[in-house]
Amino acid sequence: RSSPSPVLLPKRHLLQARTQQSMGESIAVRRVVQRRSTPTQKTAQREKRAGADVDRVDQTLLLLFRGVALAALAVLALYQSEADQALAQAYAWLREQWWFKHDSFEPVLSSLCFQVYILGWRLVDMTQVFRRYRIQKHSPETPWDDAWDRLKVEGFWYLFPLLLVDVLFPRRKLTEEAPTAFGVLAQVAMTISIYDILFFFGHSLLHSNPWLYKTFHSKHHKHSSVRACESIRHNIADGTYDVICSIVALRVVGSHPVARAMHNIVIIWLLTELHAGYDAPWQLHNIVPFAVIGGPPRHDHHHNFGHHYHQKFFTFLDFAFGYEPPQHKAPVSLAQKN
Repeated sequence: RSSPSPVLLPKRHLLQARTQQSMGESIAVRRVVQRRSTPTQKTAQREKRAGADVDRVDQTLLLLFRGVALAALAVLALYQSEADQALAQAYAWLREQWWFKHDSFEPVLSSLCFQVYILGWRLVDMTQVFRRYRIQKHSPETPWDDAWDRLKVEGFWYLFPLLLVDVLFPRRKLTEEAPTAFGVLAQVAMTISIYDILFFFGHSLLHSNPWLYKTFHSKHHKHSSVRACESIRHNIADGTYDVICSIVALRVVGSHPVARAMHNIVIIWLLTELHAGYDAPWQLHNIVPFAVIGGPPRHDHHHNFGHHYHQKFFTFLDFAFGYEPPQHKAPVSLAQKN
């Protein structure tokens, strides 16, 4: 007895059957891939949530420090007479101190500020307590290798000429009139602004001429990864111009002795902070809104590429003279992110 012949399906039904089979196999493959990639996706989601949490913390800290700054100004305005009286008493005491009356008080103060601030930033780098705020998170610490030798050598070449001038031409005179709190703030703001303008034009000239750059300024750009100690890595002529800008600014404003001292304390902090390589919510460039102050992100970009951001502290001259990079290449500070 012969076996029954197989049922022959039409071609159309055969194609449909094969299509359904291949679709089923594709779905099965996708499910396997999804099951295998699930841990990676979960990790990515966790990292995304963690990043969002960090951003919220930074935004909260930024608002907090801005609030503290505004509150401090408000308290100073409300208790202006008491602040002025306390400042007058402090100045009366300072006028009696031999070290404050000494002609070399300001150079020695500046030198001490550099040492204290640089040591502080060194401790920050060593402990890595603020590592997540570091602009170049994996940058080497090579600039610190010769930092202390340079601090001694360049400190000597900074102090010695000024001390010699002070001995040969004693000229420090302390006015009897006490300063006011807002007067000191205004004078410090003006002297730092004038310094910044003067420095901008000299700095731009150094970067515009290859010979000037190589001869006088290339030493300062030895490392693309900046650290606070790079604030004192200068050619003698380069460093002298920096000091002259500060002296001229103080003379133009006619600053009170207390304002002169505060100028040195504040500007040296800004210089070391500028080269420290951090972008934290309590730094001035983040506290002051509208990107009025450039801060470390812009200066870090300058040390990396050299063609942009010639202004040290503020941003208006870089904008006016076209020293800003295209927007997609510009660094973004923590305040601008939030």
